[in-house]
Amino acid sequence: LDANITVIIEVFEGTIGSLPTYQGKPFDPNYVDSGLYLACMYRYSRALVRRWKAKVSLYQIENELNEAWLAGFFGQRVMNLFGGPWKDWAFLTQVLQTLRWAVKDEQPNAQTT
Repeated sequence: LDANITVIIEVFEGTIGSLPTYQGKPFDPNYVDSGLYLACMYRYSRALVRRWKAKVSLYQIENELNEAWLAGFFGQRVMNLFGGPWKDWAFLTQVLQTLRWAVKDEQPNAQTT
């Protein structure tokens, strides 16, 4: 990498286009248990950091969670008209904490946004 460029990796994005499928549906907390979702997200994110930590020290964790539920109206996330996890601030906080822990557990000196 060029010494004048700072690489920022987005650790995880829960949009439909970035998720694997599970039993024919997107691996999304509307379809799978939120604990399973967070655990898999942690493992994937930690592996990503392990792969790039020699060259990257700044990670963006998730993207625009403040509008995660609204993104369902535009097909970017799984829509749940009754709320669901993407509208639950406690769950969104768990997502951010889990992603930060994944980065810090693998690369303690890394920065997260």
